[in-house]
Amino acid sequence: MGTWHTADTVRAEWPDAVQIDDGLLEQLVVVAQDAVLAYAPDLPAFTPTEDVPDQPIPDRYRVAQLIQVKNVWNAAIATASGDYGGDTYAIQPRPLDWHVKALLRPAVGRPRVG
Repeated sequence: MGTWHTADTVRAEWPDAVQIDDGLLEQLVVVAQDAVLAYAPDLPAFTPTEDVPDQPIPDRYRVAQLIQVKNVWNAAIATASGDYGGDTYAIQPRPLDWHVKALLRPAVGRPRVG
């Protein structure tokens, strides 16, 4: 169990994030967290204490948030042809990719008889 990413923790875990402006990275972190919360199953009810002021979240939610930050950033720097870089930014809004979805809602095996 952990806490949500911040711009600082994203930079610590993703070296390429140093090229992203502070304000923009903060926005990406919030957008990614919102996307994770919208797709993920609800977390159980939680009552904060002095020792744990913020609701701990499963590690897979935190990893999914980091992956989504990268995905949104990559979508923002890709050109319409799918190339990265260049003089213009073309945002290609994408839903959560399958990696993120699998982290948030892991597949449950079902026995098959046949």
